[in-house]
Amino acid sequence: MSEVREVSGFTKRSKPPKPSNVLEHADITFSDVPDVFLFVLTQCHNLCGNGPFAIGKGTFTRGGEEQDVYVLLIHGLEVTILGESNEFLPVMMASLFDAKTPYIRDIKKALFSNVPEGSKLLILGHSFGGMTTQQLIADPDVYENYDILSATAMATPLLKYGKGHAKEFHRIMDAGDIVPFLSYNTLLRFKKQVGEMQKENSHTGVMSHVLSYQNKEVWGEYDAIGVKGGDAKIHLDEVKFFNANRFRFQLGKRLYKAHYDESQNNWVGYSILF
Repeated sequence: MSEVREVSGFTKRSKPPKPSNVLEHADITFSDVPDVFLFVLTQCHNLCGNGPFAIGKGTFTRGGEEQDVYVLLIHGLEVTILGESNEFLPVMMASLFDAKTPYIRDIKKALFSNVPEGSKLLILGHSFGGMTTQQLIADPDVYENYDILSATAMATPLLKYGKGHAKEFHRIMDAGDIVPFLSYNTLLRFKKQVGEMQKENSHTGVMSHVLSYQNKEVWGEYDAIGVKGGDAKIHLDEVKFFNANRFRFQLGKRLYKAHYDESQNNWVGYSILF
């Protein structure tokens, strides 16, 4: 019989989620923001079959000091031309009201099942994945069980949680990216919304939400956790990918052939929003 666990106001039978894919000898190094972003965009992705988030095990090196860490990498919202979505309405609720989503519950179950209590943890997310990052670092189920060394939110609105209980919190955005302004804090806390981000300009307009953060000419000076001029690097020896309960693209996969476009460093075919 599976264990019953109390998690933030609801009881879930915590059956350990099975990874959709495992890289046992990964040997992956992130030296800067584009390295992290491209991995999240292309590997933590439904279209390639891995699922939208991953948990890696490896080392975190900074200032000559190396630590053993686990790394949580989180993809964002996606909508297909068929109207399929990884919880579009909950994402809007999260943006407007900081509402918790089923996505977070799936991630937490994966964390509890695969990351030992007391482990050092890095969390990095893009777009809705960055919003989820902020909610996780403010969640006592997470910060009371793990030592969150750093959290990074790329192209992400500010939620009320902000730094939460991470020792460091970094938000980065492109000047042409509108997504970081899609939360109530743009109206109520504009100075915090704008002032607590590190900004660069890729001059790619509305496409900057995808194209900017993979550009080393723009973000190459930002280390693996999003610090400009920093020297932090992440090396992963093992990576486990996971599906989320609300991520269903089977109809789209049957009707539209998706393919990887090397010119865009992205999966294309029927996905229209990332």
